Amino acid sequence: TDAGAARTTNQMTLTASDNGVPRLAASRLFTVIVSAELQAVIARAGADVTISAGVIPGRTYRLEFKNTLDAPDWLPLGADSVAATNFISFTDTPGANVQRFYRVVQVN
Repeated sequence: TDAGAARTTNQMTLTASDNGVPRLAASRLFTVIVSAELQAVIARAGADVTISAGVIPGRTYRLEFKNTLDAPDWLPLGADSVAATNFISFTDTPGANVQRFYRVVQVN
């Protein structure tokens, strides 16, 4: 899938106010960019696991993992990577871990 296919840009104004004396209010304009959900493909070759995903070129991505789903935090695996094309791959060698969960996160 093309990661940019469902991409839309929306501007929203958020207004917050109170009921103090004097009454105060402030508004800010935000730009929200909605893009397609990242979908990864996982393949194993020997001791290595390769995780690949369709992405937006020029954006930065991170591979994160958990050894159990009930672990409280996702941990970064290696350095963040800037996508040069619309496809990015990460490789992990999980060693003695017979089970590991992965996710690819867009950092910017």
